[in-house]
Amino acid sequence: MFQYTFADIQAQLDHLPVLFRAWFAWLGLVVLILPFAFLKRPQGKVASLFAAVFIPLLLVLLHVVGISFFISFLHLALWIPLLFYLSRELKTGRIEPASVMGAWALLAVATLIVSLVFDIRDAVRWLAGERGVMDPRPGIHFPWITMPAMVLALASGGWYIFGSTPSPGKARRRHKPGSPLGS
Repeated sequence: MFQYTFADIQAQLDHLPVLFRAWFAWLGLVVLILPFAFLKRPQGKVASLFAAVFIPLLLVLLHVVGISFFISFLHLALWIPLLFYLSRELKTGRIEPASVMGAWALLAVATLIVSLVFDIRDAVRWLAGERGVMDPRPGIHFPWITMPAMVLALASGGWYIFGSTPSPGKARRRHKPGSPLGS
């Protein structure tokens, strides 16, 4: 069942460019470790639950498929619901963006969006037949799609959180009918 040992996985990581490893470290820090700093808040508990589910599943997958594009399916399955949850919590003001937790949540949302753009691309690569261990050399590469998709996804996330309705502190004033400002 397990095809790769810890030594194999470490060798695969060592073979990846520094930017790949830095991205994996950043993703791990923001999405898998920092939520545990907010366990006193319901949103921290939910995000920590996603991390607690993700980590053992990732370890099993790494031993089965190595560091391959198949891992993107695990990201898609868990990051999409977490992204929508944190975005909704920010939009509704249950997480105040100007707080420490809000800063983390905004960072997590941006990180998840970037990750998901890469994950969609990587899932396509896996479905197209790139089934081996991730090779730093490009196979099916969509730079003309990946970067604009990332910008569009980040802008859409920002619009959803900040632009589609007023934030709780800046709610529109309601005026009574018949008042000089009402109608």
